[in-house]
Amino acid sequence: ALFAGGALYLLLTKEEHAEEEGAREADQVRAAHRVALTTFAVIVVAEIGDITQILTANLVARYHDPWAVFVGSAAALVAVMAIGVASGRVLLRLLPLAVIRRAAGVVLVGFAAYGAVALATS
Repeated sequence: ALFAGGALYLLLTKEEHAEEEGAREADQVRAAHRVALTTFAVIVVAEIGDITQILTANLVARYHDPWAVFVGSAAALVAVMAIGVASGRVLLRLLPLAVIRRAAGVVLVGFAAYGAVALATS
């Protein structure tokens, strides 16, 4: 459902509206806080129930060292996010934002379809 919702947002939101809203928010003094909170919320929603979280809980249960698992998993999440941020910056230099949004929407439609088929066949 989250993939389908994300796909609908990316594919149906008018690019001009999204750019204007982003420009308005960037002008605000508290825009950095809002961006940080939005990013936090997106990652929390994406990670809760994710197989990575289940495996992390299993690592704590196996090694009985929650702080070591926390440090390792937090470092890995930061590294993966850094790759995402750097890749996003490079993509913005190579492609217009509208193309990136549409491509992401199509990928999310594929994920949603795959999830729906997997759910229906199980």
